[in-house]
Amino acid sequence: RTLYHIMNFLHIRFFCARTTPGQWEATEHEIPFALMDADMAYLLQQGMNVNVTYRGAMQVALRSGGYAMKQIRIVEGGMVKGFKGGSFENGSQMESSVTIEVVRYKMECAGEELIAVDKLNDIYRINGKDMLAAINLMT
Repeated sequence: RTLYHIMNFLHIRFFCARTTPGQWEATEHEIPFALMDADMAYLLQQGMNVNVTYRGAMQVALRSGGYAMKQIRIVEGGMVKGFKGGSFENGSQMESSVTIEVVRYKMECAGEELIAVDKLNDIYRINGKDMLAAINLMT
C-alpha cells in the first residue's frame, strides 16, 4: 500500500506517491463564479492554457507577541477541462464554475516560495528545496 502526500489549499489536491516522487495523479480545480460574465467566458475556451493568480493576506501570531500580516500568492496554470453554466433563480447566485486541469502550481508566503509543482517540466520544490534533484542527476 502506498502512502501519499496531500497538498490541499483552495480545494486543490496534488497526490504524490512517496515511493516515486514527482509522479503526479490528475489534478483538477473547480473555480466558482457568482454569475456568468466576460471573465468566465474567456476561461471557457476549452483546451486553452490558462494561468490564474490568487492574492491574499493572512494574520500570523509573532513569537515575540503581537501580530503581523503576510502576503499569500498562489499561481496555478493548466488547461480548461469543462464548465457548469449554473442556473437562474430570483435572489440567488448563478453558481457557475470552470474546471481546470492543473499542471503548474506555486504558493508563496511573504515572497518566499513554499510549494512549486510543474508536472510537465519535472519541478517539485518544497520550501525552495528541489525534491527531484537526486532523480534529475540520473538523467
